[in-house]
Amino acid sequence: MLLLGGVMIEVPIAMVLLSRILPYGANRWTNMIVAILYGVLISFFGTTDLDDTFHLIMEVAALSTVIWSAWRWRNPLPTRRSVSQEA
Repeated sequence: MLLLGGVMIEVPIAMVLLSRILPYGANRWTNMIVAILYGVLISFFGTTDLDDTFHLIMEVAALSTVIWSAWRWRNPLPTRRSVSQEA
């Protein structure tokens, strides 16, 4: 159980690092996939009392925002078409 708790803590830390290192496309898909898996994992364990329910709701809201934001990301460096390609 402690190992799973350690992994759950390390995932957000690793995602900050990966967001700075990965290229645009890989970064976008990694954020969406990890957020979905993380959300499923925290929802699977459920809650035991009211404060856990509150934290679960806040985490799911934050993960939903990450997924929505990653889905809407646009490539910051669009490819330019040369004059010969336009004709």
